[in-house]
Formats: sequence, C-alpha cells, structure tokens
Amino acid sequence: MTILFPAARRAARFSRTLAIVAGVSTLLLAGCSNFFLGKENLAEAVDLPSNPAAVSFARQWRQTVGDGTDGKALGLRPLALKRQIFAVSNDGELMAFTADGNKNWARQTGHPIAAGVGGDGRVVVVGSENGLLMAYAADNGKPLWTYQLSSEIMAAPTVVNGLVVARAIDGQVTALDARNGSLVWKQYIGVADLSIRGNARALFFD
Repeated sequence: MTILFPAARRAARFSRTLAIVAGVSTLLLAGCSNFFLGKENLAEAVDLPSNPAAVSFARQWRQTVGDGTDGKALGLRPLALKRQIFAVSNDGELMAFTADGNKNWARQTGHPIAAGVGGDGRVVVVGSENGLLMAYAADNGKPLWTYQLSSEIMAAPTVVNGLVVARAIDGQVTALDARNGSLVWKQYIGVADLSIRGNARALFFD
C-alpha cells in the first residue's frame, strides 16, 4: 500500500491525466500525418547533381612511425617544413621524411612523447609526458638541447623568431632560445578550475 500526501496525490492525478492527453494527442497526430502525408503526397526522391568542384585525392606514400599512441588522446600531428615532413610517436620515435616519402633520418628520444612536432626548418622540438623539451637539428636529427618544464606538455611547441615557446598543463608558459635552449622568459597564465586537457599550440601575431 502506498500512502501519498495530498500534494503528491494531486500530482499523481495530474500525471495520469497528462499521460492520457499525451497519448490521445499522439494518436491524433499519427492519424493526421497518414491523412495529409499519404503516399500520393510524398515528394519523389531525386538523385543529387554531380559537383564539378569536387576534389579527389590519391595516396602518394605511407609510412609508420613508432607503435601509435596506446589509446591516449594525443595531438601528435606531423609537421611539414621546407620539403621535409616530421612525425613523432608516443613511444619516442622521431622521424623525418622527404616530400616523396623516403626516410631522411630517425631518432629515438628515449621518452614517452605527449607533444610535437614544433619547428622552423632549422630545429624541431618535441615534449615528453614528464615535461622535458627536446630539440633536434632538422636536417640530420642531431640532438641539440633539452629543457625541463614544470609539468607535462600537451601542446606542440611553437618555434618562431628564434624562440621555442611551450606551455605546460599547469599553466606555465616558457620561452627558450632556439639555438641553445637557454631561458628567455617565463610566464604563468593559470588554469581554470574546471578545464579539460588540451593540445592547442600557441599562436603569434606581429
């Protein structure tokens, strides 16, 4: 046996009445649709016209870098600079390819990568899950320098005007000299109380 207070009883009666009205309305609408939208009133489907502006793509080459991301949501996008294409995998494999898909060089960074690749044609930079920035020569993959940030790097470093700028997930933005990795400036921009992990790189405007 269920005991309801008066307000609850009125609410229950109202709910039953509303359900009955909704059911009747549904039947009426269904009947109207059958009457007004019978088969004879339906528009005949037509084929879409061809699009003269459509563009088709053909694969020119394909290469595999490392063992993927192991299911992690990482923004490890390739970087194309001066007829070279750079790519890195989460397991630390950094590779450079020519424009026609031939491997130019490969380097094992020795760290799980969470951000990359950034570069300017002379230097390429990647960031690890433990906040380590690593720079390599773009033409041959020679290690140039490393710099430890305050926390994990999710966004690909930006290399512009001789600076390497990287943001750690704790809100610390660091600018380094691209030639030797020395600190130029550091700024804390903060992190919202409610935020998601992102991988958008910094933008520069003159």
